[in-house]
Order: sequence, then structure tokens, then C-alpha cells
Amino acid sequence: MNVLAIIQGALGDGVMALWGLQAVVEHTGCSLTLFCAPGLGGLAKNLGLAQAAFPVQSPEIASLYGPAPSPWVREQIQARDSVLVFSFSRDLFSAVQSLSRQAYSIPPRPKPGERVHVLDRILSHLQKAGLVDPEAGTGYSHMLHAFDLYARAGRPANAPVLLHPGSGSPRKNWPLESFGKLFDALEEKGIPGKMVLGPDDHGLEQGLEAWERKPEILRPESLLEFKDLLTASRAYAGNDSGATHVAAMLGVPAAALFGPSDPVRWRPVGPRVQVFRGECESVPCFETREKNCREGKCLDSIAPGEILEFLELARYK
Repeated sequence: MNVLAIIQGALGDGVMALWGLQAVVEHTGCSLTLFCAPGLGGLAKNLGLAQAAFPVQSPEIASLYGPAPSPWVREQIQARDSVLVFSFSRDLFSAVQSLSRQAYSIPPRPKPGERVHVLDRILSHLQKAGLVDPEAGTGYSHMLHAFDLYARAGRPANAPVLLHPGSGSPRKNWPLESFGKLFDALEEKGIPGKMVLGPDDHGLEQGLEAWERKPEILRPESLLEFKDLLTASRAYAGNDSGATHVAAMLGVPAAALFGPSDPVRWRPVGPRVQVFRGECESVPCFETREKNCREGKCLDSIAPGEILEFLELARYK
């Protein structure tokens, strides 16, 4: 069986789609090809999930939005037994459906305010399509170790803790000062900490340079480079972001810091994840309101000491 999956959206959406596709491969034994962001495709191939991956932004694949899809993309779609479209675009799904033997539309996430985990909803759609074991229910607990590279990789006793202070929205970011306190506390415990910045986190560099203790800043150029940093680390702490979803998926002990977004919907999936969330009567509000409340209680009230305790014990997990 040959399956093509088209994945649109942010990195977090893509990681959840990969978890769903892992369930498809587990159930059907299919050969999987991806149209997705290049980094996500490279990671999926490296993990052995996909046999091939092509950039979804390429002119050939983008031609699906026009009146005449390219011959190459027609051939790719028509050669597959099933095509899964992880997108909200009706135009994209209609184009694929007109070319495919069997196409399925998989909404990347539940509607805002619907308190259902993203992966649970994806799995329920895949079950209805007959591509995932119906006896497994929509839970994903049996899948948690599917990509557990952390358990297989060796690391030295002084392996660093990676701290990622960014995310896709400043609204979701734990204060940089709190990351600084956590970094200092790790150093005082003799645990090296390193900061990780992604391509969209350049605005945070100035704040990091102002710290009294100058941290080492890592800037991985690809998801595969980030994967290698993660599996060589002791643990990870970061906001609700795509990077945190990747860390959790790879089995790294991950402290996921949630403020206005909803962990019921977006809790990272993995075997060693702990969610930390402050107290505030207004949360969750990220997907249903334009702004956070002025007080910012949900993020400010997360204590660095809570995170430190988790990261200290990470070597025993």
C-alpha cells in the first residue's frame, strides 16, 4: 500500500500529523511519501517514517491551487492508493480529490475552544478512514516510544540542558528573565545550560546578551541538526512551540511551559513530558482572544524552581 500525505501548517501541527501517520504505518504497513515543509520531511525520513519527502512550497506542488496541476504532481497523486490532506484548504483537497483514487481530508486541529487533544482528533479521523486500528481507541499512549531516540543515544554525564525561550508567538513566551533565573540556578547546581534559538527567535538575542552570565547560544540550521542537539542533551525546557513538540517526540525529558494556550489541546506527545502552567482564571485564551490579559499571570506565576527540580531529576528518567 502506498500513501501520500500532504501536511500544511506550523511545526507543531506537522509533528502531530507525523504521530498520526505513525499510527497509519503501524496499522497498514504502508510506504509513506510526504509533501510538507523540508525540515519536517527530512526529520520524518531520518526517523524511518517516510520513504520520500518533497517540499510542499515547490512550484509543482503549488500548482494544485491553480487550474492545471503539473504533470509531476498528477503522477505522484495518481500513483498512490490513498492521499491524506492535513490542511484546512478546501481548494487543495478538491484538487487532490479530483486526481486521487481515494483522498481523505484530515483537519490539522479541532476548532478553537474545543477541548480535545489535537492528536486524538487526528486519530479519530484516521480511524473513520479505516487507516488506524479501531480497537486502539483514539488514545495514543501505546505510541509514546515510537520515536524515542533519547533512550537509544548515549550522552556524557555533563550533558547540557537546552533552554528554548521562543515560540511562534510572543504571547506564549515565559519571561526571558525567568529563563535567566533558571539558567543561573542550573549553573549553580553544576548543570550546564545552553540556549537554543530558531530562525524566528532573533529578537531574543539582545535580551540574552544582557544576562550577567553569558550563555552559549546554539542556532541549529535544520531540524536534523536540532534533533542531534536534543538527543545529546540531558533535558529540555521550552514554551508551547514546535521545538518543544519535537523534543517531546524524540523522548527528551521536556518541561513544556504553558501560559494562555491549552495543554488539553496542545500538550506535547512523548514519554518524558511534564507540563508546567501558572494560575490564572482567564486561561485558556490563546486561540479565542486577540490578546493576553495585561497582568500576564499565567506565565509570570510559573516558578523557575519547579522547572529546576524536573530538570535535575531528568538523568534518572
